[in-house]
Amino acid sequence: MNEFMNMLYNSGVGRNVSGTHWQNGHFQGVITDVRVMYGSDLEITVDDTFLINASQFFNEGGVYSNLELY
Repeated sequence: MNEFMNMLYNSGVGRNVSGTHWQNGHFQGVITDVRVMYGSDLEITVDDTFLINASQFFNEGGVYSNLELY
């Protein structure tokens, strides 16, 4: 997980991500921003619309599911 977080922080902007939002359904987009959150998590912004905690890639459930990073 640490290696993934470092990669996402250093070179996440511009990568493609897809998944399912509990209310809006399937989405696919480009990461436009990555910021450090309090503690040991990151927040990624997808197409200036979706805000996703990076830990969601490892913890299924919650607002997002089936997250994949390309």
